[in-house]
Amino acid sequence: MNDPKLWLSKVDDNNPFPVDNTPTIIIAVDATADGTGPINPHFQGLSIVAAVASFPPGTKLVELPPTTPLVWTRGLQPDGKWSKTSAPYGDWGGFVVFADGSMQKFNTIDRKLVKFGTKQPTSDIREALPPGTRILESAPKR
Repeated sequence: MNDPKLWLSKVDDNNPFPVDNTPTIIIAVDATADGTGPINPHFQGLSIVAAVASFPPGTKLVELPPTTPLVWTRGLQPDGKWSKTSAPYGDWGGFVVFADGSMQKFNTIDRKLVKFGTKQPTSDIREALPPGTRILESAPKR
C-alpha cells in the first residue's frame, strides 16, 4: 500500500512523474512500526488515480458484505459512468476493488453494484457503501 505506483497511473494526465521517476514510497522512511508517519513530500498534492471508501469508526472490513466497494478509479459518477474530464482513463471505464479482495474492470457500472444491506442492483457507488461512509477522492488539477 506504500507503493505510489498503486495510486498513480502513467496514462493519467495529472501524474507529473515519468513512469521511471515516480516516488518510491508514500509514507516517509521515518515511519513508526505501525506504518504511520509523514507523507513523502514528493507524493503530497498529487492527484491519485483512485477514490477510497472511508468507513465510519468501528466498521470491521471482515464483516462487510463481499460486494462492498473499497477502492475504485477516480471520476466515477452517480450514473455509473466515468467522467470524461476527471477520470484518469476518461470515459473508457475503470476498476473497482471489493471487500472480498476481488477487482473488476468496468466500462460502466450499469447496475452491477449491490445496494448496501439489500440485494438490489445499483449504478451509484454511494448506495453500495454503508451509511456514514465518506468518499476520499482527489480532484484533478487540469
